[in-house]
Amino acid sequence: MQRETVYDPVFDAQGHYRLLLDAMARPGKINTLPQLPLAPPPGLSAAAALTGFALLDQNASFCVEDGDAATVRYLVVNTSSRPEGIANADFVFAAGTSPADLIPNMKKGSLSYPDEGATLILDVEELGSPALSLTLSGPGIAGEKTFFVSGLNPALLEALQECNAEFPQGIDLILTDPSYRIACIPRSSRVRWTK
Repeated sequence: MQRETVYDPVFDAQGHYRLLLDAMARPGKINTLPQLPLAPPPGLSAAAALTGFALLDQNASFCVEDGDAATVRYLVVNTSSRPEGIANADFVFAAGTSPADLIPNMKKGSLSYPDEGATLILDVEELGSPALSLTLSGPGIAGEKTFFVSGLNPALLEALQECNAEFPQGIDLILTDPSYRIACIPRSSRVRWTK
């Protein structure tokens, strides 16, 4: 597995990190990452890869939910982070169609250290597509914010809501799609959805 030489780990990472922070501070806002000609393994979108490049380093751990060895190697080579089991991983990469039972197995932090909760990075079919309507409320949102997504298992949202009911403990969610788009649902947000 080769390192992505088109990616600048300083300049590109800073720009992508700022876009991720903006999306996390404005839940439901869809941002588009600058496109780079990456070659991630099948099953990992370029947006998910760039999210990993911006967030992972030698001090962070990650889990690939389906255990795909090529994806694990790709993330290790390009981020110097370490793979862990889902119960100990700081970041979990999964498909938007994954079963909801992965959520209860993830780190949720503690009252003393809520920042130790994991971040779930879900690759979906398309952000902005009206298959599923998500309405968010909470910090960072004036009233309510609605956005659309396809390729997301609603049972994951239900499990996430149950997990995040004990705020500040919980799991943050980053949605990515093949068109380099990202959207975030922090653990502080409340979510309703309709098909």
